[in-house]
Amino acid sequence: MHGVGYNWVFNWGAEIWGGGTAVAPTGWTVSGAGATVAKNTTAGQFKYGAASMALTRVGTDCFLYQDVDLISDQGPAAAWGSRPVIYGAWVRATVASRARLFIDDGVTTTYSSYHTGGSSLEFLTVSVTLGASPTRVRGGLQVDTGNTTAQF
Repeated sequence: MHGVGYNWVFNWGAEIWGGGTAVAPTGWTVSGAGATVAKNTTAGQFKYGAASMALTRVGTDCFLYQDVDLISDQGPAAAWGSRPVIYGAWVRATVASRARLFIDDGVTTTYSSYHTGGSSLEFLTVSVTLGASPTRVRGGLQVDTGNTTAQF
C-alpha cells in the first residue's frame, strides 16, 4: 500500500516468519474459517526475495491482510482520511476469479480485478481515495468463491 510514492507495508516481501512458516508472516493476519497460510519457496511463484505467502481457502472466503495504520508512526487511521491510496502486489493463482487484492478503510472495501487464473504472476492493483473518517487502513489478499490457493 502506498501513498505519495512510499511503501507503507511492513514485511511486504514475506521475509520474516517469526511464528513459523505455517502461520501468517510477521505483521500479517489471516482470517476465514479453515484458511491456511504458508511460506512458499517454489521457484516461479514469487517475484522478489526468496518466498511468497500462499493463502488457501478451505470452505469459506479468506483474507491475508495488514492494518497499516497500526504500524508504529503510520497511524492513527483518521490521519489517512480523504487520502488517495494504491495497493499493488504480484499474485499467482491457478483458478480464475478467485484471488484479488483489497483496501478496507473500515467503512468501504474496494477490490482489484481478479487474477485471470493462468498460473503465472500478475501484478494486481487497487486504488481508492479513503473515506473522510476511516477507522482502519487495511490492505490484503482475498481468496473467495471456491477452494484454491493463491500466492501473494
